[in-house]
Amino acid sequence: MSKKSLIAVIIIVVIVAAGGWWYMASAKHQTNAVPAQQAAAANINQNTAPATVNTAQQNTAANNDQNKVSAPAAVSSASANSLIGTWISSVAGKGMQGSGKIVLPKFTTQFTMNGDVKLVIKTVADNIASGMLSYSNLCTAATITMPGKPATTKAPECVSGESKAVELHINGNALTFAGQTSTGANVSFTGNYTDNTMSGTFTITGSYGDMSGTFSLDRVKN
Repeated sequence: MSKKSLIAVIIIVVIVAAGGWWYMASAKHQTNAVPAQQAAAANINQNTAPATVNTAQQNTAANNDQNKVSAPAAVSSASANSLIGTWISSVAGKGMQGSGKIVLPKFTTQFTMNGDVKLVIKTVADNIASGMLSYSNLCTAATITMPGKPATTKAPECVSGESKAVELHINGNALTFAGQTSTGANVSFTGNYTDNTMSGTFTITGSYGDMSGTFSLDRVKN
């Protein structure tokens, strides 16, 4: 046998021996791993059951706490008594004050509005106050501007509408309610109240654009 052939045989023997050792070591590792894995699985099963129950109980408690926090505040009898009655503009002609803008390619219209609002609340129950809402002398002035031309101011247009039923949603001293003007525009109110005053913001959504502003009412004392 030549020297090169002898070297080749030695290399093959070494590779085969190394492969056999690796296979036996792997088999032994897998054999030893079975009891260990079974024991670990048993430990996991024993530890998991109570942990799952505790986690479910903790989640339930957390959800109950969240529900308690998010629940709407109940209206007290004092709050009900302070709301029932008639509410009118704090300043005559300025119970509602707002502004808005319409921007079109050929012109821009700026609106301003002032007027009176009257709110009569008859009952309060289950965080809902029910009554009648009406507007009077609700006047809107418009200024129109066009590129290259002087601004044009239109005379104020005033509306007064008949009373319409309204419901106020109450949460503590906060309230929200909605109505409509005599022209059919939707009005939404958000504010707060005390024994004698009610104030906040409003938004009017019309067919030609939106207007926003503030409202301020005083309770009429008997």
